[in-house]
Amino acid sequence: MRSPERTFASLLSFVFLLAFAGCDSGRSTKVEVLSGPAPGKKLVRVAASDETYVHFLKVAEAYSLKNDVQFEISQTQGKDIPGLLEKKTVDIGVTARRLSPEAIGANLSYIPYAYDGVVFLAAPDAKVRSLTLPQVQQILQGKIVNWKEVGGADKQITIVDRPPYSAVRLSMGTALFGGEFPRAKAKLTMETSENTYQALKSLSSYLAYSPLSRISVEHFPAVPLTIDGMPPLITNVPAEKYPSRLEYSLLIPRDAPAAVTEFANHLQSVEAVHLLASLALVPAAGKLSLSSCHCRATEGTFSPSRGSSLAGTFTIAVVPELGAIQQENRYAGISRFIAEEMGVRTQLKHMETYERVLREFEEGRVDAAFVGSLGYGQLHEQLGVVPLVRPESGKVSHYKGVVIVRSNSGIRGFAGLRGKSFAYVPNTSAGELFCRLLLSRNGRAAEREFFSRVVKVSTHADAVQMVAEGKVDGAAVKDLVLQRMIDERGKGGLKENLRFLEISPSFPENAFVVSPSLDAKQSAKLRDILLSCDKKEGGQAALKAMGADRFLPTSNGEYEKLYEMAREAGYSFRKR
Repeated sequence: MRSPERTFASLLSFVFLLAFAGCDSGRSTKVEVLSGPAPGKKLVRVAASDETYVHFLKVAEAYSLKNDVQFEISQTQGKDIPGLLEKKTVDIGVTARRLSPEAIGANLSYIPYAYDGVVFLAAPDAKVRSLTLPQVQQILQGKIVNWKEVGGADKQITIVDRPPYSAVRLSMGTALFGGEFPRAKAKLTMETSENTYQALKSLSSYLAYSPLSRISVEHFPAVPLTIDGMPPLITNVPAEKYPSRLEYSLLIPRDAPAAVTEFANHLQSVEAVHLLASLALVPAAGKLSLSSCHCRATEGTFSPSRGSSLAGTFTIAVVPELGAIQQENRYAGISRFIAEEMGVRTQLKHMETYERVLREFEEGRVDAAFVGSLGYGQLHEQLGVVPLVRPESGKVSHYKGVVIVRSNSGIRGFAGLRGKSFAYVPNTSAGELFCRLLLSRNGRAAEREFFSRVVKVSTHADAVQMVAEGKVDGAAVKDLVLQRMIDERGKGGLKENLRFLEISPSFPENAFVVSPSLDAKQSAKLRDILLSCDKKEGGQAALKAMGADRFLPTSNGEYEKLYEMAREAGYSFRKR
């Protein structure tokens, strides 16, 4: 429960936010006191730039709870921070970009503590998930003005921009455009990241950009875009090839008081590094290697703290059931846990399609994967992959396919979808296989003979959203994904607006499968490690991130219902 002082400080912060236009106006706009005045408390005054403000509040609050320090944090323009420190108006400055030696001066110390990425965001109704860098440049230059020109919806593009002095804009301009950010056409300029976040809730057909950490820990109403094949994942940020990075740093006087230097040293500690990683940032601990504290390492890999006892990298593929960022958040913990317990360097590899998983296994580029039932059937029948375990949550370790329509559609059964539009995810049991089964039962083996239009989408969430928005009349989706979306939106949301027409038999939940080339002893060891995951602290945290309670042993025999459905639907797991 928040203390009265903390609640009052939040109210004070809100009043300041209403009083001023934004953080980049050259004056402080928000003030947050993270603990109420108390006898003996040391006061540390902080000036934080816009991009650093949200995560730094959490870092400072965690420190204040355990130490005799009271933080007073104001939000201001980054370029003004050195001047505030020189005038001793504040004790610490927090910036989101590397300042020049001239700006820092001789009396200040510059201490990087974390890295973040910059991500482009598209409105869901733009119907775009990836762009090339030239396409982005042409949109910002006004040469591309409609999403249909890049394979999206027939909608005019609105640019949600930031001021020229914004750190995230400057970083993007330097990294992607040679230092000169294009003059955006048809744009709205938002002073702060928070203004942008609030605006995206009501805008449509936009292209915006934001710090990657914000969309990793909050639900932004936007689609994070892959640019030139580089997914917007925090694990990619340390790589030199990541398009644009932010460097979060402290600026402190060289003669800073003990309370300030103690806090600066704290940001290099294991505790602080763990907190920064939990906020979807890449810690920049100078004396502490990321692998030594089990945190995220560079280039999307995880290394055991005691050193790798096995050669090479154990690569785990993740299918696109949800968006890439959600999948990263779900599976990074278990990849790290495997690295530590197996004594092997691991790497998560995100697949943009289900077909890609099959190809990567076939070409020997992945060693294991979390895959749905249909994907398993293909991998097992074509390549002989071996299932080890599957997750269980609330005593549920299976899922079903469901056919949904809008509740006001008047459609009462699958037969009522004849001549209608339909969506599903290819190469999934809940989507494609269940659809094929229902078609065969209704006397139509071919989709084109039954539906007026078939839309094949990348994720079950996309299929659900298309029905909810009236883009298609019906869809076959995974029930667990649908239930998560219903729970997130609450009363008056999806549940009241959708009707379930058909429900499939149960399939084993997404199983962890390994290549048949993996040594039998190592495969058995890996199975044992995962089955004991719920009994170890690191494993429990990994399971929680997956939304699971434990792993259950899984064998090929548990897929009998899948094979029965395939036979009835005339579906072959062999290459087509």
